[in-house]
Amino acid sequence: MKPIALIFFGVVLLAVSAAAQNEPAPARTLQRPLRPVHTFSIVARDPATGEMGVAVQSHWFAVGAEVTWAEAGVGVVATQSFIDPGYGKLGLDLMRAGKSAPEALRGLLAADDSRDARQVAMCVREVLEEHELRGFPKSSGSRGIHVLVRIEQRWTFTEVRRAALALAREVERRIPKLATSAWWKEERHGVFIDYNQ
Repeated sequence: MKPIALIFFGVVLLAVSAAAQNEPAPARTLQRPLRPVHTFSIVARDPATGEMGVAVQSHWFAVGAEVTWAEAGVGVVATQSFIDPGYGKLGLDLMRAGKSAPEALRGLLAADDSRDARQVAMCVREVLEEHELRGFPKSSGSRGIHVLVRIEQRWTFTEVRRAALALAREVERRIPKLATSAWWKEERHGVFIDYNQ
């Protein structure tokens, strides 16, 4: 398996004039909630009636037509975060052929070249949330993702780089078979978490 690059960028917020004078920046509170930037889906089944449903919320226009798939008497599928509309039809085809939902999911994941990057991205999100940080992922070519994290301008380059390295090593500690922070290519496996960007 070829290594996959997972690159982190710190997006620096604009400094206030007090920060330019080496004074601590005043605490900021949001005047309004941030616009949602992620897509969230839910797939549910009522165990008493067997009724199923699927829904999606996103800031992307008309994403429901690409993410949600359902067929009466067969099942429901939500395909995300990097949408491959083919997975919806294929997932329903597998269940119609008699596969259980977990079997259909395993089949879809086995055919997904980006499954490791997706799992590493979920772990990155978990670690960031534990530190009250929010990442904004975007695709990077065909084999990786970038995660943008807003930070205050009070941190130096060295401090930000050390934090990115600590994040990479924590993700590697949690899922060592999928993620690596090894700098040298010959020591890498799986998804490379590039903390040096």
